[in-house]
Amino acid sequence: MENVPPPVIADAPPLPPRQGWTWIVFACLAGFMLVMNLVGMFATGEKEKDVLGNELLSAPIALKQYVTLSKLAETPGMEPLRTSAEGSLAASEKGFEAKLDQSEEAAAWLLTLETIQGETLSEKALDKLQLSKDEEMSDLGLAFEGLDVNPAAIKGDDYPQVVARWRLANPEAEEFPVDALGINANPFLYLGFLFWMMAIVGGGVITLLAYIILKANGKLIPQGYQEGLSLLGFDARGGRMAIYFAVFLG
Repeated sequence: MENVPPPVIADAPPLPPRQGWTWIVFACLAGFMLVMNLVGMFATGEKEKDVLGNELLSAPIALKQYVTLSKLAETPGMEPLRTSAEGSLAASEKGFEAKLDQSEEAAAWLLTLETIQGETLSEKALDKLQLSKDEEMSDLGLAFEGLDVNPAAIKGDDYPQVVARWRLANPEAEEFPVDALGINANPFLYLGFLFWMMAIVGGGVITLLAYIILKANGKLIPQGYQEGLSLLGFDARGGRMAIYFAVFLG
């Protein structure tokens, strides 16, 4: 019987060296982006701090939403949107009210929102403005109360000035016309955008439910999926993500 030599077992090929630097670059870029965002949000210098920063950003947006919903409420069948329009200013109103002691501008904005909605004007806000050492703010407070002030003294095109001038011109009016704000709002474009977003969300939910049901019933059989990934391929993805981040930051 012929002796068969045992098979020669070749040495396994050496594993390719890891390219860990790609992940280090990716982590550094991601960390840089995170730190810059945190610094921008929380580490503003004393000169840059604005007591009404958030309120002054959100209030004009809330006003545009108020005007849009108010115009939609004029359409037959959409009258319930009047309540939604009034609710759109509630958060801004509370924000300015909470900062009355810190800012005269907060008082001006609070009186503006109350006038627009036909509410009783805040006595505290009126006193804050009328007792101001700033003549423009003092005139603004008098104008909101409908007292005798020269309309030319109310300068500026910000919403508080616009509403105060309207109050001077219409001291007996009970309802503020939204058109006086000068906001160019297209209610039907807003409604179309709202329906479009609802369709996207609804389509996403339907797709997710269909996937879960088909997957649970074994209807989705994986085909052509990659079964394994080399270390070099894994590291290459780190390098690719680092390039994506660098381009994004650039």
